[in-house]
Amino acid sequence: MGAKIAFLTLHVDYILLAGNDLAFLPEIKNCLLHTFEMKDLGDASCILNIKITRDRAARKRSLSQETYITIVLSRFKMNYSSAGMLPYNGRKKLSKEDCPRLSSDKLG
Repeated sequence: MGAKIAFLTLHVDYILLAGNDLAFLPEIKNCLLHTFEMKDLGDASCILNIKITRDRAARKRSLSQETYITIVLSRFKMNYSSAGMLPYNGRKKLSKEDCPRLSSDKLG
């Protein structure tokens, strides 16, 4: 049997607990509840404006900063801007040969 692993991330007064053994997490929560004044808010769906989506059957997690982007766009009064696709070839493998060689080729 493999090792039980738990990650406890803390930001100000928010704790996010994750691990590889769902039965182990309540033990950690109970220890924390007896040591600190806190309440369990259940499964996290968002923390620090990062949306958390999980597919337990497929053992996959995804993170999205869409909420944060919406907040930033609102702050700069750009929340009604048009969305569009950016040209990006995710299949192209970049190499050292793709790097600019001359100072004049570099941005900035």
